[in-house]
Order: sequence, then structure tokens, then C-alpha cells
Amino acid sequence: MRIAFDARPLVGPRTGVGVWLEGLIRGLAEAESWRFLLALPRAAGPVGVEDLGERVEVLASRPALPGTLWLHTLAGPALAGRAEVFVGTLGVLPRRLAQPSVLVVHDLTPRTRPDRHTLANRFCFNAYVEESLAAADEVVCVSEATRARLAALVPSAGARAVVLRDAVDACFAPAPPGESAEGTWRRFAAGRRFVVQVGTLEPRKGVATLLAAHGRLSQDDDGFPDLVLAGGRGWGEGGCGGRSPLTRVRTASICPVTWRGTISSRSTGTPRPSWWPPRRRGSACPWRRRWPAARSAWPRTSRRWSR
Repeated sequence: MRIAFDARPLVGPRTGVGVWLEGLIRGLAEAESWRFLLALPRAAGPVGVEDLGERVEVLASRPALPGTLWLHTLAGPALAGRAEVFVGTLGVLPRRLAQPSVLVVHDLTPRTRPDRHTLANRFCFNAYVEESLAAADEVVCVSEATRARLAALVPSAGARAVVLRDAVDACFAPAPPGESAEGTWRRFAAGRRFVVQVGTLEPRKGVATLLAAHGRLSQDDDGFPDLVLAGGRGWGEGGCGGRSPLTRVRTASICPVTWRGTISSRSTGTPRPSWWPPRRRGSACPWRRRWPAARSAWPRTSRRWSR
């Protein structure tokens, strides 16, 4: 069996969908003898699964096209006869698709939070998502919350959608019966307590709300856990620096990522903290481009973070 994917999330810096897709392909490759076709609107560099060898084929469009134009012109005919099923990874399916299809819904914010997206993002998603939901043979949501929001927006699609949750690395799994979690505890318990958010840093993720809440809760408690934001810069409104709402938060106590051997740099893109620790409690956390000086703090040898 050969499965075709919209492989655009595998190109460029890894975001959550890219991590999920790579983990899915690797998991299927380990469990089954299937082959995989990675469809792209243009030739690209490495996609991160080249080590699977002949089981993976990249199908790049010629001529090169913008993603949405490719989906609605050349992608469907190009896939004809090349795979038994197509997986739409970004919420929109190609037109004129001959294969059965699975549409995966990770993100509905172009519809629910349009102010957090560019005009191009809003148009490319909102203009075609309902058509794709109706055409898909199966609709998959990555959480109950996503399915509930989908049901509110498109009741017919929400009613038939199934939930397949994102997984996490075995590092975060409970200890097997009879084994102690003491090693994991020692690994994370040194130094001050902390609360960590793992994910790309971008306004639509609600990072500003998290920072504001942490600032209020920690204002009068010197022992309150630090807040760690672990992840590369996302997209939309220039990430979390510049003029995003985060620059108005002045009470959060943020620490740079100092985990070692925990999460690989591929898990959330190139690590680049948007906030540096304040020199004194309650002071501002300005954007500083000083990550190279602290780059050695980021783990380089850990296993990929499968989702």
C-alpha cells in the first residue's frame, strides 16, 4: 500500500504539524510495510525522512506553484494512480482527487481568530475548507476541543469527525510497572521549579495570555515556579517579538531553555527564545537576539520528539 501526503509541513523549519507528520510517517513505517508519497508544490530541500530510503518518494510539482494554486490545479491529476489514499495534512484537499482521502484538522484559527493570520492565510483556508470537509472520506481532529469547534462551525463535518490525539515522546510516559521514576525526577527537579510550554512561539497560541497570567500569579510569591517557553519562533505577526502583545507584559519571570538531552532541536523548529530573564523581578523582558551565546544549552543528541 502507498499513502500520499500533502508534505508541505515537512519543508522548512519544523512546526507542530511538521513534527506530527514526520512522527506519523515513521510510526507507520515501523509498524507496516507501506510506502509513502510526499507531494509538494515545488522542489525543496531535505524533508527529514530520507533515511527511510526507497520507501519514501517525493513528488514535486513542475512547474513550481504556490501551495493553494497547486492544490486546485496540478496536485490531483499528478497523484492519479500513484497512491491508494491521500492524507490532507493542512485542512484542505486537492481538487480532482481520484483517491479516497483523509482530511486532518489541526487548526481552525484562520476561521476563529482571523486577526492572527495574514490575508493570504485566511483566504487560502476559509475559501476551501468547507468544500474539503464535504469531499473527504474521513475527517480526523487532533483533539476533542478541535472537534467541538469544528462541530460549531460545520455541524455536518463535526458529527462524523473522529479524534486521533497527538502523541508525546516516550520520555514523558509513566514509568513501567515495577520501575521507579526517580531518574526522571532527578533529571527535571534540579534548581528552581518551573512550568514549561512546548510549542512554536506565536500570538495565536495564546502566549500573551500565559505570560500575563504568570505575571499576576508570581507577583507576590518569590517561590512561584519560573515559566519556560521552549520552541522556535512561529508565524503570524512576526512571532512573539516586535510589536506583538507580548511586549506589553512586564511582570512575567521567563528563563531561557536550559534542558539537556530532553527535546531535540527539531521538535519545534530552530530554538530561539523570544524572552530573556529580567535582571530584577518585575522588570521588562525585552527581545534580544542573543541565542547564539546560549546555544550550547539546547540538546543536540536526543531522539526526535514523536507526536
